[in-house]
Amino acid sequence: EMARLKKSQGNESLTKGKAAADYARAARRYRVGMETLDALLATDAELAPDVRSQADETLMALRLNAAQAELRREHWSEAVALCDVVLQGGDNTKAYYRRGMARAQLDDLDGAVEDL
Repeated sequence: EMARLKKSQGNESLTKGKAAADYARAARRYRVGMETLDALLATDAELAPDVRSQADETLMALRLNAAQAELRREHWSEAVALCDVVLQGGDNTKAYYRRGMARAQLDDLDGAVEDL
């Protein structure tokens, strides 16, 4: 529940974002949600399969949303790192797109073309 609340709060900050402070607030909220789920998944091997699946899905959404917030903050390396983690779990169009946009800003044009 805490992770979903932080996701919702982060989405609200990101959506209404008109200033860097809104994007920073969104990124912080997403990170709290990620930390909460990371801790849960690391310590509780007895999670029911549907609960684990839902937690994994929420964690992926938090990482993708955090990457979007970092793009808006122009924190390119952080966006790349978040997308890299998502892509370790398999192909994801949003992760490739966001990583490609960040790589382009980092002058990694070959990597950007590969992603986009």
